[in-house]
Amino acid sequence: MGYHYVIRKNGTIERGRGWNMVGAHASGNNGDSVGICVAGNFDVGSPTEAQIRSLTNLLTALCGMYNLIPDEMGVMGHRDVNATSCPGNMLYAMLPQVRRRVMKNMGLNLPEDE
Repeated sequence: MGYHYVIRKNGTIERGRGWNMVGAHASGNNGDSVGICVAGNFDVGSPTEAQIRSLTNLLTALCGMYNLIPDEMGVMGHRDVNATSCPGNMLYAMLPQVRRRVMKNMGLNLPEDE
């Protein structure tokens, strides 16, 4: 598996590649990123609330661990680094909300326009 984590429909987070392994999830960007797969086709459906909750919690932990700010450069969709429709339009549209939730969890100030 190329991802470091998979988030199932019920929100269960499964480990994929180990911490010490380079992922195979985003060509040209694998060496400096953590790959998270949210299971589903988000061009035809939305992620479950359990998936969004788990994604938010996982990103909160990872951003804290790696000292990342969960902005557009710290939390990206696959399409931001490769020519793909992944993670699907519906999940991609939710990324700003997920980033805001992670910022709130981390006690960071939200951008003024939020």
